[in-house]
Amino acid sequence: MSAVVSEHIEAVRLLVDAGAAIETETSWGDSALTIAARNGLEEITNFLADKGAILPQGPAGRRASRAAPRRGYHQLVRRLTADYNRLAQQPLQRQTRSLLRNCQTLQRTMKAIVK
Repeated sequence: MSAVVSEHIEAVRLLVDAGAAIETETSWGDSALTIAARNGLEEITNFLADKGAILPQGPAGRRASRAAPRRGYHQLVRRLTADYNRLAQQPLQRQTRSLLRNCQTLQRTMKAIVK
């Protein structure tokens, strides 16, 4: 994240190519992509998006998607939302334990409702 904040594209490239997790979030829910998009860092935003980063669905993703157009970064918003429908139809590539637990809870709830 500090490479993004410092606007250093080469450092971002080196870190990502070395295996840095691009979906890592801060305690506020910001990812490298949200920070780059919110600050209009087009080259970094495009690089991260090309590597598969997507905006988080929580408040940080919403903040970035609202702040970018207000600041005039319309190209970034179009870039980040262009593939949304395609991405939304794909199965999850990574699943966390909490997500899986939530899915199991949802399945139990749905079964109880259907009965």
